[in-house]
Parts: sequence; structure tokens; C-alpha cells
Amino acid sequence: MKKYVVLTLALLILACASLSNAAEFRAFWIDAWGAGGLNQSQVDTLLGAVGTTQKGQLREANCNAVIFQVRRSCDVNYPSGIGEPYMSGLSPSNFNSLQAVIDAAHDTTGGKKRIEVHAWMVMFRTAAGVVYNQHISTPTGSLTNLDNYWQTINNSGAEAGDSDKQFDPGHPLAAQYCVDAAMDVVSRFDIDAIHYDYVRFTASNQGYNPTSVARYNQYYGLSGQPVYTNEQWKQWRRDQVTAVVRKIYAKIQSVKPWVQQTASTVTWNPSPTASTRAAFQATRPYYDVYSDWDSWLEEGILDAVMPMTYYDYASLPNDYKKWMNYEKDRKHNRHMYIGPGIYLNSLDNSLLELKMTRDASPAGNYAQGYAGYSYRVPYVSGTWAGFETRLKNEVNPTGEDLPVMSWKVNPTKGHISGTVTYYATGKLADGAFGTQVSISGPASRTMKCDGTGFYAFIDLPPGSYTVTATHPGYPNSVKTVNVAIGAVTGNMYITDFQLGANQPPVISGVGVSNVTNASATVNWITDEASTSRVQYGLTTGYGMLTAVDNNEVTSHSQVLSGLSPNTLYHYRVISTNANGQSTSEDYTFVTSGPPAISAVTPTAITSTSATITWTTNAPADSKVNYGLSTGYGSQNGDSSHVTSHSITITGLTANTTYNYQCVSTNSYGTATSTNYTFKTNAVPTISNVTSSSITSSSATITWTTNQAADSKVNYGLTTGYTSQKTDSAQTTSHTIALTGLAANTTYHYQCVSQNANGTATSTDYTFKTNEAPVETILDNKDAAFVGTWSTATGGYDNDHRYIRRGASGATSSATWTPNLSAGRYDVYVYYPSRANATANAPFTIYHKNGSTAVSVNQTTNTGTWLKIGSNVAFNSGTGGYVRLGIVTGESSSRKEVVADAVKFVYVGELGPDDLIVNNGDPGTSYTGTWNA
Repeated sequence: MKKYVVLTLALLILACASLSNAAEFRAFWIDAWGAGGLNQSQVDTLLGAVGTTQKGQLREANCNAVIFQVRRSCDVNYPSGIGEPYMSGLSPSNFNSLQAVIDAAHDTTGGKKRIEVHAWMVMFRTAAGVVYNQHISTPTGSLTNLDNYWQTINNSGAEAGDSDKQFDPGHPLAAQYCVDAAMDVVSRFDIDAIHYDYVRFTASNQGYNPTSVARYNQYYGLSGQPVYTNEQWKQWRRDQVTAVVRKIYAKIQSVKPWVQQTASTVTWNPSPTASTRAAFQATRPYYDVYSDWDSWLEEGILDAVMPMTYYDYASLPNDYKKWMNYEKDRKHNRHMYIGPGIYLNSLDNSLLELKMTRDASPAGNYAQGYAGYSYRVPYVSGTWAGFETRLKNEVNPTGEDLPVMSWKVNPTKGHISGTVTYYATGKLADGAFGTQVSISGPASRTMKCDGTGFYAFIDLPPGSYTVTATHPGYPNSVKTVNVAIGAVTGNMYITDFQLGANQPPVISGVGVSNVTNASATVNWITDEASTSRVQYGLTTGYGMLTAVDNNEVTSHSQVLSGLSPNTLYHYRVISTNANGQSTSEDYTFVTSGPPAISAVTPTAITSTSATITWTTNAPADSKVNYGLSTGYGSQNGDSSHVTSHSITITGLTANTTYNYQCVSTNSYGTATSTNYTFKTNAVPTISNVTSSSITSSSATITWTTNQAADSKVNYGLTTGYTSQKTDSAQTTSHTIALTGLAANTTYHYQCVSQNANGTATSTDYTFKTNEAPVETILDNKDAAFVGTWSTATGGYDNDHRYIRRGASGATSSATWTPNLSAGRYDVYVYYPSRANATANAPFTIYHKNGSTAVSVNQTTNTGTWLKIGSNVAFNSGTGGYVRLGIVTGESSSRKEVVADAVKFVYVGELGPDDLIVNNGDPGTSYTGTWNA
């Protein structure tokens, strides 16, 4: 029994070993921003010298493919057939790096293994270089004559930064340029694959090239600028990127079907939660940058994808695993090469991530290989020299063949593609105008043409297909294609269409006129002389047909008679000439008849007006009878015959109930509604008028209204008023502040409030302003000083005193003692700026109710009056005063206390409580409380 167990384990080990030794894609990205292939010496180091047994670094590491960057930002490292400039960094400056890499990779001298070459192109990016500047003319967004502004812009109208500028695939000319750039390399160089990077937008709010927006609006019948989060607009942008990928794939298949189309695609977080389409749609490639590479694999327009699964395994191992599992599970009968971002990892984790590409997903699925990013930085701060030995020993101990792409070497399916144009002009039939192509046969599919009129159906079972091109206003163009394997290059059946070429007449301008209760005239035009006939009936099944008018004309007219009144009819027109018959789409009309009134509604009711609306089933005039009773007495009308009626009645009385009825008349009779009522709105009413906060120069007027309305106060010295102040805000609580008033003066005022219902005006009111405040100012020359104070210029009356701050217990002081009348006063201090001024000058106000200490920061509010007390109560005489001490509590002995001037401003008589209501201006603080 033990013998069988050992044998079983041995077989299992061999089976696992065979998995790691299966055909496998092994490659690294070689970017063109650093060493790798910028001159012949670097190419020799990378891939070996041609005609020698030198293997080069990639062969020595048992790799079998290279992803070599040949295009960065519309600048290249080969002689471009479309005029793109050479990139910087090449030596010599016109070094054909691509050809050198192809020669070295394909060299088998001495038994060297052939290396597969993937020519890596950045697809849409232009940066701010030569090609960018060739296509930045003033944008027009015209779909008649396409402009030469190809850049994508964001929803604010801005291009990306200089290094990130890129063409917008939604502009047909930009899209075709990208196709041409790829096919230039495919057709002129012996590459094994064309490989794309940045085949996407770079931000979710990009894609607003004016031409793309105009095409989107044309297709969906919209106007204006779509919101970038709109799902329909998102799908439009995905479709533009996909269309470029599809067209290049089909073009490659028709000229060099052995050349692969591959791509490096983004992953990013959030990572997928399952291996499903829905899970992919919840990731950023799909919803953020509109790169739907999952659907490209499913459609078959990529032969392999290399998702850039760039994660530092030390910090994000689960995200790396989630994406790898998804990639291994959803290959869609194409190849999946995992693309770990080894440059983010330590050397150990870089090798670990490469080895993990060979593990099975939880569902038991495998990838076909890996592509490491990058050759130049194979691990954090690392070089190839520090990487290659462990790569070979731990990851690639032996060489391996490339996995076979069965659909390339032994195809069982074919393809149909082509371009749709207008016969009359030769212009491309943009799908934005409704051009689409359908196939039916062993498979049935429908596709909207892209902006270049192109379509392609990939991977079709062999058999006979009916291919139909349709476009609004043109007869269908139909061809039969027999898809067979091996009969044409790449099994790609190119099937072009010309709309309107030797076709039946094109119908347009379909409409009806002279509609009565029993007849109607159907009119249309055709681009070629043809016969006339109309199908019509109560449904789209029609059932009735006019006699053919065999007179071939371009302007057609047929009368339908014997119709029923007030009835919806469907109809379509038919015209025939020597090239065939054309039938229009379905149209409808409604016969006339006596009107019937419905949906009577009063709207827009104010205090003096209202609008009455209703509908009729047949066109008729409009009249409203109205009044205070059902006897009405007044009317308003409109003689226009319509089915949607609206009559506005004016000159009404506020807060009043009105009766009304609607009347509509046409040639077939009169309809009169039942009686309806509405009530006009009441005008606002004013109450609670009050004047408050009265000073010598201002007052505040307040009032309320029972409805929201605006605010206005008319005021002046008489009831004739002369001034007003307003606030347009609609409110029920109104406040208007009046300023600039004369002191000790009686003012008249009235309040006015207005809204849609009318205007309310109050009676006359009055208030009297206070007397002008009386000021008493004491300068430092009027103060009594204790201690030795220094005198200096500047300040109030151009002098002031100062003294160094004192320690605890110091008795030096300055005292200002006014001779006041009894009352309430605001107290101010004045001091000039001094370099060493204290931030804690200790003032004390002695008043009727006791004393209050006030700390003043004399480093601020200099050269102005600073309030240190409001509404301070003083008895008559000299019993009240302000004293400034010198104990500031500061550590620096250089701090100075400044004594200059004090002001007392009379604000009112003493009240019953003589309370202090405010403590002063900013810059003051109180260390005690007011004594009651």
C-alpha cells in the first residue's frame, strides 16, 4: 500500500512540474525613456549582436519575448511613414531602434532562440510636441466639415498638462490618425505584435472634444454639454476607444493576420471582488478612464492583454491576488499575460510576484505567461545586473516556447469588415447619424459604424451571411458574404457599402396637409423621379392602400378620403423606380372633428390675474367666459386653432372667487366646458410696525406681513417723505436700517411690502433721533501722574507719557479725572505706537457702581480711539475717573506702559439699574466684573 502512495505522490509532483514547464510567455517592458534600445550598443546588450552567438540579457534569462517601446508621445524610434519625428535620446539621432531590435530578436545564429517582438506604442498621447501643434486649429465642432482640433479636453474646456495632452478618439480624424500610426508599423516592419499603452482617457472628465460632443448629441438627439458622470456619455467615450482598437485589429487581419494585437491595460483599486463582468464594471478601467479591455477580449479584438497589475506586495498583497485571479478566470479564449509592477517591490517580492503568475486561480484557471515592468527598474532602486541571476535561477531555470495562439495558426472562424460611405459625396457615413450594419446567418449581430464609417464583426462561424447597411433616409444596402476558412487573407471579408449608389429613390419630407374630419393629403419628396402610393390604417398593420400613381415625379401628393373624425391614423409612403422600391418609416396624423374639451386648469393665479388652460382633441379656437357668478359677464379669447389652449384674464379683484367656463369652436362644432372656479390671491397686510435702536444718526424699522413680500421704508421730515430704503428679499419679518439721519430730529416714515399678489402700505409713523453725543477728552497733560514718566512726541495732541513696566507692588500710575454730568458714557483710550509697548496695560474705570479693570494690548489699535467700556454709569461731578497702572505681569523689563488720552462720550441718561451692557472693543479684556 505504501508503494502505491509513494507512486501517486511522485506522479502528482511530476504533474505540477509539468505545469510550470508548459509553454509560457516571458517578457519585460523596455521603455524608451532610459537605457535599453536607444543605440546599437544597448540593443546588443539586451538581445545580443546579430550574426554572433552572443545571446543578450533577455535570452540569458530564458525570456522569449520583448515589449519594446517604439512610440512615446507621437515621437518614434524608427523612420515614420506618417511624418512623426524621431524621439530624443537616440544615438545617432535617427537611429532605427525598432529595426535593430527586430534584427537582434529574430537572429538565430548558433542556435539562439528567436525572441518575439511586441512594438509598444503609446496610443493617444501627443504631449505638447510637433504632432500636437499640427492639430490645434480653432475648434468648430462641425460635422459637415471636420475641423483640425483633435485634442481631448475636460468638462471645463481645458486640455491636459503638456506631458499628458492626447488626441480624442471621438474625433474621427484623430481616430483614423491613430489607426494609420499603428498600421504604419505593422505594414513596414517584421514585428510579431503591435502593443498599445494608454489606450484610454486619463481622467473621468475628459472626452469633451467639440466634435465628439457634437457627434454624441447628433446620435442621441440632444444638445448642450453632457455631464461627465452621465452613464450614456460614459459609454459613448468607451465606444470611441473601442472603435480604434477594433479597426486596427480588423486592418491587421486583412494584411498580416499572423501579427498579434496586444495591450498593456490599467487595473488600479478598487480591485475586482469576483471574476465577473459586473465586477469589472465596478473597477476604474471601466468607469473612470473608459478602457473596456474585458469586452475587447470577449469580442476578440485583442489577441492578448497584459494588465498592468502594479502592486507592492508588501503593502497590497490582496489586491495583487484579486486582480490576478480575475485575469486568469476571464481570458475569453484569448491569451492573458500577467503584468506585475515589479519596480514597486523588493527584490524578493519582485521574484515572488513573477512566480505567482503561474499559480492557479481559486477556480483552477491559469495565465499563459507574464510581462514584468520593467527591465530598467526590476525592483526598488534595482538594476538588471542585480536581478538577472536570481531571475534565471528562481523563475526561469530553463527556456520555454511561446504559447500557441490557435485562432492565429489554425483558425476556425472568419470575419467581416468594411466601410460605409455616401455614394453622392464619397464622405464617410458616421454612425452618429444612424449608420449601422447588421449581419444574419450562422450568427446575427448589429453594429453602429464608428466615426470613420467603419464596422467589423470578428470571429464568425463559417457560412452564408446577409450583410445589411442602413441609414435614415436611404434605402437599405444589402450584400451576401460567404465566410469560408482559407479563402481570403486572414479570413477577413472586406465588404464596403455606398449609400445611394444605383439605389431605389430616397424618401424625405414626409408630412400631411389639408387635414379635415374625413380626409387628409399626404406629401413627400424623393431624390429621383418615382411612383406614388400610401399605406394607411388604424395601426402599423395599416390595411388600406391608395391606388398607385405611375407618374414618376420627385414631389409626391396623395389624398386619403373616407376617414373617421377625431381618429389617429398610421401611414407610410411607397415610391418605386427602375432601381427598386423604397418605403418610408411610420408616421401618424389625427383627423379633425368637433372639439372635445379636457384637462381644464387654472394656473399662474395672482391677486389680479389668472391663466386658464385646457386641451381639445381637434384644433379649435379658445375663449373663456368669466365673472363673479355663472352668469359670467366677461370673456377673453384667441382665434388661433390649436389643441393646447391658454388664455390669461387680467384686471381681477384680489381675494375674490371667480366662475369661468372654456369654449372652443372649429368648423365642425363648438364645445363648452362645465363651470369651474378659482380664487384670486389676497394682497399682503402690514402689522407690528416698530422703530428701535434709535441713535443720533440711525434707527431700525421693523414690521411683519402675513405673506412673504419685499421690504421698503419711505421716510423724511414730512409725510411727503423724500428718501427710501429697500430690500428685495421676500420675507414675512421685515427689518430696514436707516442711517445718515440728523440728530435730535423727528422723522416721518411708512412701510411698504410688495409681492406677486399686490402692494401693502402702512399708515404714517414717526420717531425722533437722539441728541448728538457729548465728548469729554482729557490728554496726558490733564492727567495726574505718580512716579517718573518720560515724555515723548506723537499721539493725541502730539505728545504722550511712557514708563517701563513695574514689578508686583509698583505704585506708579496715571489718572484722568473728568467733570461729568450724570449719565451713561462710552469710555475710550488713545495711545501711539511704541516699539516696546506692553500687551497688557492695566486700566481701571471707576464709575457709579464701583470699578472695573480692563487689560489693553497696546501693540495693536494704535493711533485711534479704542473703546474700553460701553454705557458706563457716572454720577455728576469728579467722582469717576480712569487710572492706568504699570504692573503688567510680563517677564520682559523693557516693556513700556503708554499714557496718552482718555475720552468720555455721553450716550444717555441714567437708567433704573445703571447696568453696563458691553465691555469694549477687540483688543481689550476684563479681569473682573462690574459692581452692581
